[in-house]
Amino acid sequence: MSPRLLYLTSRFPSAPGEAFLTAEVRALTALGAELHIVPCVRHLGPVPDGRWSAELGEVHRIDPTAAWAGALRHPWQSVRMLRMTVPPAMQERTKVAARGVIRGSLAVALATRFAGRIDHVHAHWADTPATVAMATAGLLGVPWSFTAHRGDVVMGNDLQRKVRSASFVHCISERTRELLLARLPGWADDVGATIAVRHLGVTFPSFADQIGGTPCGTYDGRSLPEYPSGLATGAPELVCPGQLKPVKGHRYLIEAIAVLRDRGIDGRLVICGEGDLLRELQAQTESLGLGDRVEFTGDVAQTELFRRYRSGRVRCVVLPSIDLGDDEHEGIPVALIEAMAHGIAVVSTRTGGIPELITDDSVGLLVAPQDSQALADALARLLSDPGESARIGASARTRVRESWTATRSAEILLDAIKEAA
Repeated sequence: MSPRLLYLTSRFPSAPGEAFLTAEVRALTALGAELHIVPCVRHLGPVPDGRWSAELGEVHRIDPTAAWAGALRHPWQSVRMLRMTVPPAMQERTKVAARGVIRGSLAVALATRFAGRIDHVHAHWADTPATVAMATAGLLGVPWSFTAHRGDVVMGNDLQRKVRSASFVHCISERTRELLLARLPGWADDVGATIAVRHLGVTFPSFADQIGGTPCGTYDGRSLPEYPSGLATGAPELVCPGQLKPVKGHRYLIEAIAVLRDRGIDGRLVICGEGDLLRELQAQTESLGLGDRVEFTGDVAQTELFRRYRSGRVRCVVLPSIDLGDDEHEGIPVALIEAMAHGIAVVSTRTGGIPELITDDSVGLLVAPQDSQALADALARLLSDPGESARIGASARTRVRESWTATRSAEILLDAIKEAA
């Protein structure tokens, strides 16, 4: 029998930032899991589209007033939850204790609502969602687990107690697993077997749309259509999807575009995303005289981004990520996996978990971080040879099909949940 799963997130699907979970949720639902989704941090935001519940499972928004009312109806359970949700060393600190009360109240409300209706609780992120999941599962008397990403591990968040309590822990990359084990001194022998790497996957794209009057076919799980090329006019596009924040390394990419211009190589950079660095990056673009070569689109809906990928204009997707120190780096960007699934060649850097995805030059090009010249060389290689770009894109698509689909990732999660039961 398929499990009834309480699936706790930080904000998904009520706010931006976790859209990458869409593929996993759809895959879990398609595999028969009964999903109840609860965003734990921003749980009052509107669900962006009425179709979410039908496509992704049932989305629940817990009103804080209802959570507090539940806590008052169950005072002893609420005290127990306070002790579970606030690390012992911090229970004297008022602010942290207040957060614990809020999380504990949410756990009581969830346990009250889902009593007898849930087989397993799974959380994405080792911080607030995992805290609420641990407390809720304790009240419901069911197993629980969590998926660790990167920043949530670096923050700490009482990891030893969570790992001890959870049935299993999944990490999105080998690098994340290393970070987690490093924060469990003396625990590696005890908990290493319960901490596994489960790469997040993507939904394999359909190419049923017509591009330039040419049918693109569909992916049916057995064969892959040839990706259309040569259907667009004008300079080839280099697309960089991602938030405008320091770890993404946009400044080095803009410098690389200036190098390409000076070499007489044609190419147009499209930066898709928003963030605090927007004005700084726009100023850099103007100072280098790249206004006709660099476009800032702001946030772009996933469907629009994929439509751009299918247009035949995009020569490659580039993420010039860097390592900021103190374990602040990329995990394995889903944006790269999505581009590869569309048959687009990718260029990125040897940081974080990215080399776990791009293992050699046959599936993508990696350069050293913060090296504009090396980045320009890689981009020039693809811009100057459309055939090589197409070959790399085709190999990348095959790699995603074989190892990085959301269906495969969801199967691993469900197998672990059934084993925990």
